[in-house]
Amino acid sequence: MKKTLIIMLILFIAIFTAIAIAVVDLQQTGKQVKQFNQIFENCKDKNLLGSDVASLINKAIDNNEKKQISKNDKDIYQDDGKYSVQIFVRLEKDGEYFTMEKINALKITEFVKNFSLQDFKCTGIEYHKETNRVSKVYFEII
Repeated sequence: MKKTLIIMLILFIAIFTAIAIAVVDLQQTGKQVKQFNQIFENCKDKNLLGSDVASLINKAIDNNEKKQISKNDKDIYQDDGKYSVQIFVRLEKDGEYFTMEKINALKITEFVKNFSLQDFKCTGIEYHKETNRVSKVYFEII
């Protein structure tokens, strides 16, 4: 009788500990997602300088490299549905969007040199459905 009671108690403690660890891990993950998203959400519907946009492009590229996001044959990061971030920049009103990879390939320093004092506006943010992390951010020149 004592053995079964001890085994049940140990089993109960193990299950309780596993659930507690899972809850703490889930809270920590949620906090990290919120902090990551806030980097991009802080610019929503605000005017930013081109240098700020360049900084966000660098953060997105850094994220994609850290998360080992694969690239397609055009050297553009693929949407992985979880962690990838893509930034699109429109440099002319009603013009086409340029990808962050294209801007980076043409040297981000040139972008900063030519557009650092230009005003940009974040016109849209999209999120990954599975992780609720930012997936796409759109900027337009004002």
